[in-house]
Amino acid sequence: MAKHFVLVLAAAGALQKPPTPPRPPALKSVEDPALNTLNEPLTHSVLAHDDGAEHLGDLGGAHLDTDLSFFAKSRIEFTPAQRVALTANGNLQRVLSAYHNERVTIRVLSHERESLGLWRRRVVLELADRPACVARSSVVARTRTAIEEASKGGGLGQLFSELGGKQEFSLLEVARADTTFSRVYVLSNAHLVCHIEEVMPLNLFEVAFLAGPAWDADGVFAKGERPGYASSR
Repeated sequence: MAKHFVLVLAAAGALQKPPTPPRPPALKSVEDPALNTLNEPLTHSVLAHDDGAEHLGDLGGAHLDTDLSFFAKSRIEFTPAQRVALTANGNLQRVLSAYHNERVTIRVLSHERESLGLWRRRVVLELADRPACVARSSVVARTRTAIEEASKGGGLGQLFSELGGKQEFSLLEVARADTTFSRVYVLSNAHLVCHIEEVMPLNLFEVAFLAGPAWDADGVFAKGERPGYASSR
C-alpha cells in the first residue's frame, strides 16, 4: 500500500508544471555617436540598438515598435506634428494631406541610373503647389523585377506598391537646423533598399506655411549636403 502511495505521489509530481526560468535582464541601448559632426546640440541620431528599437515597423503594419522614447532623451525639441512626420513610415504624403486638407503631389527633379540596379533620385513633395519636403534617395534593386520597375521612374511609394511584399522602415537620424528639420531613414523589402534623406520647413504644420511666403527649397542639397547640417554619411 505504501509503495502504491509513493508511486502516485511520484506521478503527480511529474505532472506539475516546471518552474519558469528567470528572464534575462533587458539589454541596454548602445550609446552611439552622432552621425554628423555638428558641435551644437541640434542633432540627435537614432542608430541600431541591441534591442532593435530603431525598427519602427513595416509599411503594412504587421509590426510596429512604439517605443519612441528617444525623442524625450533628445536635446532637440520637436512639436507633436513634427514627430509624426519624422516617424512616418512611407506615408508622409497622407500625413501632410490629412493635416492640411490639401492634395500632395510628387515632382521628380532627377532620376539617374549610376549602374545596373542603382539610382540616385531627388523629388519634391508639393502641398497646394508649395514645396513641403525635399527628398534625396539612393535606390538599390535586389531583383530583376525591381530593376525593370525602378527604370520607369515615379514615386517610391508607387514602386513599393507595385513590387508588393513586406516592407520595413528604420529611422537612422532626426535633426533640426535654423529653418528646417530633417530625417534619414531606410525603406526596404525583398526587392529594394532605399536610403532616404528628407528636409522640411520648420513651419510646415503652422498656419504661416500656407498663408505666408512659400518655402524656398531650391538650395536644399544644392551643394551635396543638407543646408545647416554636416554630412550624415
